[in-house]
Amino acid sequence: MTVDSESSQNVEYVFQAEINELMGLIINSFYSNREIFIRELISNSSDAIDKHRFETLSSDGVITDNYKIQIVPDKQAKTLSIIDNGVGMTREELVSNLGTIAKSGTKAFMETMQKSENKESLIGQFGVGFYSAFLVSDTVDVYSTKNNITHLWSSNAGGKFVVRRCDTEDNNDNNDKHGTTIVLHMKEDQCEFIEETRIKELVQKHNGFINFPIELQVTKTLDTGEETDNKDEEKQESVSEFVVINTEKPIWTKKTEDVTPEEYSNFYKAITNDWDEPLSHKHFSVEGQLEFKGLLYIPKKAPFDLFTDATTKHNNIKLYVKKVFVTDDSQFLCPDWMGFVKGIIDCDDLPLNISRENLQNSKVLKVIKKNVEKKVIEMIQNLEDDEGKTFYNEFSKSLKIAVCNDTSNKTKICKLLKYHNIQNDELITLSQYVTNMKEHQQSIYYLCGDDINVMKKSKTFERFKKQGFNVLLMDETIDEYLVQQLREFHHDDKTFEMQPINRDGLDIPGEDKFEDDSELIDFCNAVKSHCGVEKIIQTDKIEDPFSILSTAYGWSSNMQRIMKAQALASNDVMASKKILEINVYHPLIIRLSTQFKLTKSFNPINKHILSMLFETASIAAGYDLLDPASYCSKIYKVFESFEIEEADETETGYPHTPDEHNTDSEHTPDMEQVD
Repeated sequence: MTVDSESSQNVEYVFQAEINELMGLIINSFYSNREIFIRELISNSSDAIDKHRFETLSSDGVITDNYKIQIVPDKQAKTLSIIDNGVGMTREELVSNLGTIAKSGTKAFMETMQKSENKESLIGQFGVGFYSAFLVSDTVDVYSTKNNITHLWSSNAGGKFVVRRCDTEDNNDNNDKHGTTIVLHMKEDQCEFIEETRIKELVQKHNGFINFPIELQVTKTLDTGEETDNKDEEKQESVSEFVVINTEKPIWTKKTEDVTPEEYSNFYKAITNDWDEPLSHKHFSVEGQLEFKGLLYIPKKAPFDLFTDATTKHNNIKLYVKKVFVTDDSQFLCPDWMGFVKGIIDCDDLPLNISRENLQNSKVLKVIKKNVEKKVIEMIQNLEDDEGKTFYNEFSKSLKIAVCNDTSNKTKICKLLKYHNIQNDELITLSQYVTNMKEHQQSIYYLCGDDINVMKKSKTFERFKKQGFNVLLMDETIDEYLVQQLREFHHDDKTFEMQPINRDGLDIPGEDKFEDDSELIDFCNAVKSHCGVEKIIQTDKIEDPFSILSTAYGWSSNMQRIMKAQALASNDVMASKKILEINVYHPLIIRLSTQFKLTKSFNPINKHILSMLFETASIAAGYDLLDPASYCSKIYKVFESFEIEEADETETGYPHTPDEHNTDSEHTPDMEQVD
């Protein structure tokens, strides 16, 4: 190419003052996440190609170019080149675009940068993405060709840059009539970004779905087939070739009818590295004042770390702007309980690299988040029977967390909850429970515990079974917290109160009221004092001598156990008051009360018996035994007071005489003999 000598000379320019300040901030390591440079430069290349396509369509409407972006790492020269065949820039455009910046934008950028804690997310927001190149390079050369004329822009960020015209052959990387090649001369400590695997990782993360192929020049070693001096070896040679590294297509941009189930499955596996098929997916497009597209998935298995750390940041939903990755911090796109949902949201109405602060306050993001929540709930609601069972086995805790924390969606989500019950072995929803309630039943009865099989053996349910009432069994720790939030359930314009069956003050519809026996008041007061309970209730509705209830406003036995385990507090601090129900018609209570009337006190053995009855009832109610050694000692002392008869020789093998063994029931040890 022939050019005049003056236009080929280096012409030195001084950066605009704001650019100097900006580059000083960049070079002095304001940015810890240096990898963003590749996102910015590839995004600029993509924009340049889009602009050239638009200009071509506007002029003659015929596109003959094979658009692409190429990346060339050179370990020997310690350079990284990014090449595009986009619109290119003239000398004036190089000076204007790379040497100056709109003052208003620069001022806003500088102010935001100095205030922001997450500074690495700000580059590009105000049109300064190119300067991220200086995060990793000492010198940047830009060869840009437009109208078959190439100019070189070069700077080492020293406050100046030079621009000169050069022959096209000077730029060996770009022989098109238009386009730009950016050559980064890497800093010594940033050569990781010349490694092929690192480049692939970053491109797939940040720019994997842009419209144009991104080709990486890779080096391969081939056997020539020729022998060397060593006959056992063959000559090898290194060859370079370009390999496309953004092979996944953005299928969320297609219409749902144009995507096959296999494509949905393959795309899920590609973005999640999951071997399993997804349980379900939701492909949607939102149009109107705000437009965005999304593709969301529910996996078959819950991640192993889904609940291991409450501070864990979920990054399963990725936000793109025009197919360019912006953030994977899912807090901007969905509530925490949706941390298992995976997928992509792509919106054109956000600026690339919008800052964290602006993301938090963005009205656009709030609209997107609301729609994501809606789509996920719809996806769960529409699961088929088998899919629904799989989902609930894996993610029931997520739904329960939602009821506790997500007030805006609590009403919808609580209808997705399922529980065991005492009438059958099936899990039922709250809606199914109230649909099958007795006509005069007004409350939903439940019991919290930690083992379904143990809970089902409780005699507490007998009172409810007699009246035909079902009881829900809640066996997860979070259920205790959930019922504190879900005190009522709404169904078909009716409201049903959630009632625990092991609390004081519960009235069971249809059950006869019990009138206290006034003659037992002194006995009950003595039992109350001895056992240290809050209150005594006389009843004939239980089978055992004693039964323990929680106070109306205190912790249940299950909650007390949970709090002890979590807070590691002392028993005195964690203990809650108990209510003691006494079956006044139980033979053991009749004998104890009869003896108490005679002496107005309990003898030592009877005190042990009372303590054993109380502690046994506490165990049955789910409370921890605070002093097992003392409990065992009382048992031994009571046993010692019994008159043990010798066993029959036919049963034990020990000799005896008929006179020594009396089986008359009148001689069976009773409370009088114990005394």
